[in-house]
Amino acid sequence: MRLDRRLELAMLLAVLEFMDYLVIGVLIVVLASGTTIASRRSASNAAAGERLRRIEDKLNLLLDHSGITYVPRQKERWQRLAESNDKANAAKEYSEAHSVSLEEAQDVIDQYIADITRTG
Repeated sequence: MRLDRRLELAMLLAVLEFMDYLVIGVLIVVLASGTTIASRRSASNAAAGERLRRIEDKLNLLLDHSGITYVPRQKERWQRLAESNDKANAAKEYSEAHSVSLEEAQDVIDQYIADITRTG
């Protein structure tokens, strides 16, 4: 029975040609390098996040030292309407506020929704 297994394995390997082995080798190299690149990228993202946090801390210290209070800007009405999926009224509001056509306003609204969907 053990001889039969060896024979089966030998026959399986005999069926594969040089190009088959080459393709398998290339796939292994590509997959291994892909995981290496992905791990490096995640490490650099973590480092970038840490740098950004330190920069924000420094900016907060500068603002506090200068006596400046940071108040985030309020969203415009068209942004709130777009975020609540009221595209028609958002486009109308944008059109009136920025003196553009409804078609241009609709394009802006669509892009705004795509941006906020992609980033968060």
